[in-house]
Amino acid sequence: MPDIKESITSGLEVAAPIRESKEWETIFDTLSELTLVTDPDKRVVRCNRAVIVRLGVSYRHIIGLPIHSIFFGKNLPEIDPFAPGVREVNIPRISGDFLITNNPLCSAEILQGMVHVMMDITERKKAEAMVRERESIYRILAEHSYAGVYVVQDGRFRFLNSNAASYAGYTREELLNQKTGILVHPQDRKEENKNAGDMLKGKRMTPYEFRIITKDGQTRWIMETVTSITYEGRPAILGNSMDVTEKRHREMHDLHAQKLESVGQLAAGIAHEINTPIQFVGDNIHFMNDSFQEIFSLMSLYDDFKKLDTTNSTECGALRDRLLERMEAIDMGYLLEEIPRAIEQSLDGIQRVSHIVQAMREFSHPGGAEKTNFDLNKAIESTILLTRNEWKYTTELTTSFAPDLPMVRGYPADLNQVILNLLVNAAHAIQAKLEAEQGEKGRIEVITRKVENEVEICISDTGAGIPPEIRTRIFDPFFTTKEVGKGTGQGLAIARNIIVHKHGGRIYFESETGKGTTFHIRLPLEER
Repeated sequence: MPDIKESITSGLEVAAPIRESKEWETIFDTLSELTLVTDPDKRVVRCNRAVIVRLGVSYRHIIGLPIHSIFFGKNLPEIDPFAPGVREVNIPRISGDFLITNNPLCSAEILQGMVHVMMDITERKKAEAMVRERESIYRILAEHSYAGVYVVQDGRFRFLNSNAASYAGYTREELLNQKTGILVHPQDRKEENKNAGDMLKGKRMTPYEFRIITKDGQTRWIMETVTSITYEGRPAILGNSMDVTEKRHREMHDLHAQKLESVGQLAAGIAHEINTPIQFVGDNIHFMNDSFQEIFSLMSLYDDFKKLDTTNSTECGALRDRLLERMEAIDMGYLLEEIPRAIEQSLDGIQRVSHIVQAMREFSHPGGAEKTNFDLNKAIESTILLTRNEWKYTTELTTSFAPDLPMVRGYPADLNQVILNLLVNAAHAIQAKLEAEQGEKGRIEVITRKVENEVEICISDTGAGIPPEIRTRIFDPFFTTKEVGKGTGQGLAIARNIIVHKHGGRIYFESETGKGTTFHIRLPLEER
């Protein structure tokens, strides 16, 4: 446009022959904008074809008329739309919004007329109105959403609805333009940044949870999702969040209750596992007590030895005969062989009991709010020990643990619950199959390995498999195929929540009817 207007201006300032040139006429007439030239009295002296088409009149009906009357008739606007400068004007007479550019034509600083270029911006105005309407609707939706909605730009809050601010006990005004880091718990900032980054990059699809510090210093749990948007013409992040503090507390309570329930269900087996070593420890102690009584009777002859006249060969010989006779009576050689063995067996039994008790403590511990680095192989070994009585009579259990498995960051007590649920389910599946088919012992295999940037746990069994018609429901809360009193249907639902929502991992299975099932757990490794 500026080049065209310059051409028009210069064309009007030069001699008439140039103004009337064919080239100038072609340019002037083919302009899509309504273009008019007026004299100092604002009467039209020239217009292009676009004006004629838009007004629907002939050229001769326009020339000489005041430009105001052509477009506005007697309804002139308060501000002159054809004064020098740029104006946005609605012109009802031709049903449109126009951006009018008015350029004076001067010769020797004397006004000779003006060039008026009228650009139709009706569609643009409609589009802008639609955008404003949508923004208004979205803002209303955001304001009335039950979720916390906020926009972050350059690390600062640029918009928040009332819920987003109220989660932390602030008003919106207090948080606007503040850095987002003031809310996130210091111990969760690194992980929250990583999870948000992964979601923005498309590496994570599930919501993640973290703690915030409220205005009055309390800790609350927030579940968040983020997505990239453009806000006021610049890149930004749209966040949606919910306060899940109460939900988190309920889950922790339910999880701890299920742990105690699991321990209760395993109590008979655990008691048996403890009773067996305790029994032979007790038997060995009774044996050693009797043995030492015999040895003490032998030692009583030592008092006679202290009183012995060593110069009297007859007394010495008699005492020697009594010692040999007593040693033979108590079978001293047998005692010297068996007592060390009894002590070794007792120490082994005590160690087995200690391991079981330690496994129970680790399993039933409610766990903390913070993730920790832990040895996954060791955690699985402890859980296998707890469940031994569930599978040892019907199943051969083998393990294949990756010796160089990295430390896993997460909630070890919660993962113990997941492993226990899967092991018990596998044992029950094998037991049910054996009861139906009377076959050989089943097999459970537990494998750990590193797969790219994840750790994988595989638990396979040779049970009857999961029927195809229920495979889509096994992670549903309260869904169970076990008899009443043998299962609540919460085990796999809790397992999925722990793996997916609390660890950002995956849990899935492969099953073949009549042959068995393999559960796969994938846990992400921390970036180092």
